[in-house]
Amino acid sequence: MKRYGVRSFIRPALLMIMSLLALPGLLSAAEVANLKTFFSGTRLTIEYDLLATGAEKESAVDVQIEIKGKKYTSNMLSLSGDFGRSIALGAHRQIIWHHSLDFPEGLDTVFKCNINAIPDSRVINETITPAEGFRSSYFAVNRQTVVETRTQLMWARNADLREKPMKYPDAQRFVEKLNSERYAGYNDWRIPTREDFEGLVFFGRKAGWGYGLAHFIADYLSTCGFDRVQPGNYWTSTPDEAAVTRLVVANTWNGIFRPLDQSNYYYVWPVRSAQM
Repeated sequence: MKRYGVRSFIRPALLMIMSLLALPGLLSAAEVANLKTFFSGTRLTIEYDLLATGAEKESAVDVQIEIKGKKYTSNMLSLSGDFGRSIALGAHRQIIWHHSLDFPEGLDTVFKCNINAIPDSRVINETITPAEGFRSSYFAVNRQTVVETRTQLMWARNADLREKPMKYPDAQRFVEKLNSERYAGYNDWRIPTREDFEGLVFFGRKAGWGYGLAHFIADYLSTCGFDRVQPGNYWTSTPDEAAVTRLVVANTWNGIFRPLDQSNYYYVWPVRSAQM
């Protein structure tokens, strides 16, 4: 059976070489085939089939893009879809690269995209190998995520992905959508608990943030590598013990928590466990 495929096509001033392969010398759980690519001015969509080589039902998939000799791994790019751990075998797997977010000046050059079926042990651990190093002592910063290494929680780097506040049921549906799209290569995002948020704001308050107009907790978190942290209320999934219609919300002005009604409009900040 063929172990790899190569597809190339030419756009004006652009040659794109796409390859899907199983790495030689490794016990790959699967192989890839039937590659299709769709390029637009804002994103690249890659479709492929992930085929079994034995009795396995899923495999890990790795993405790497090379531009002008520099190699970009998945945690350095704005990717979603079927890559990372536990990709179900079958036809029409899909990866979407929002290249306009990573290269707003445009891609008008030769680049290569490699998608590899790999063992789970070779999937990038964003905690240990962050794309942008450690901006501060306890935060591993990647293109779409930031890992708080003391709590081993991975947060969306963009703290306002939805770009507006929303009611709690809408926040739940938004997180479900992120999971269905495998945002950043993961499908286990959730709304944080009060305890999760306390892990974020505790050290900011300890350092004196949150007590003055020029020292919001949101500003502290921005110095840690997060983007678009809104000074306001964020949903948690922690219920108020006194009223079933209320949930605890976290305030990123001052780090205070209080119960408020689910019909209000607040921001949502997805989180997941970073433990591999």
